[in-house]
Amino acid sequence: MRAHVVTQNVDGLHQAAGSPADRVHELHGTLARARCMRCRRTAPMDDALRTVRAGVAEPACPACATGVLRPDVVLFGEHLDRDVYGRAANVVRAAELLLVIGTSLRVDPVAALCATAVDCGAVLVIVNAEPTPYDEFANVVLRGDVEVVVPRIVAALVAGGLPVG
Repeated sequence: MRAHVVTQNVDGLHQAAGSPADRVHELHGTLARARCMRCRRTAPMDDALRTVRAGVAEPACPACATGVLRPDVVLFGEHLDRDVYGRAANVVRAAELLLVIGTSLRVDPVAALCATAVDCGAVLVIVNAEPTPYDEFANVVLRGDVEVVVPRIVAALVAGGLPVG
């Protein structure tokens, strides 16, 4: 079993928790990188922050020297990165199981990945405190606080001898 994480989080928490970086698909980008508003090249956020701390309000792009760096995240009204979304959609199409945790599933195109998984034959499990528009398509819906429910899922998997991760 090769687990992937498709996430809307931008905080790098999945990698910090031990998920291999090549299996984490950050649909809304990451705060670990800065992106040039002109040429779209990326640089480490730490470098951009050092520049700001040194008194430069708008850090220049090291690649083009004329663009300004900003966090490499998707802001409201912006489109998702096509390449990142494409890789995530491919992972979902190939999945045997899609475990959806802690999201309202009310914003497309990310929410529509549930339908993609089901259409491709995956088992859909939704863990959320509130109902979602995709509950009726799920094989299993677990209501409750994800901080309580997810550790129980992991414990059940480990007890059953399934690898986690």
